[in-house]
Amino acid sequence: MSTLAVVLAVTAGSLAFRLVPLLGLVAVPERAARVARGAGVAAMTAMVVRGVLEHRDPGVPGAGWIAVAAVAVGLAAAIRGRSLSVVLLWGLASYGVLASAVRLLT
Repeated sequence: MSTLAVVLAVTAGSLAFRLVPLLGLVAVPERAARVARGAGVAAMTAMVVRGVLEHRDPGVPGAGWIAVAAVAVGLAAAIRGRSLSVVLLWGLASYGVLASAVRLLT
């Protein structure tokens, strides 16, 4: 439930920061925009870390470590400046390949 609350709060804040200037009400100060950007990144990072730490897949031995490796591959793609869809694709593909290899080897 707390994850849902964070997602909803970040979504509402992001929407407000985009709508307020468009409606001509006020300009968002640069410092507030910078803080909001950091809050969004922190919330996303927390969700990824929690998801990896709590990852369980009974059909794959060592699924937690495979999830860590998949996140590392996605992080490498992000550091190289790839788009979000490419980062997700690389992470998902690496998880699928590693999980399949582990299943075949065990």
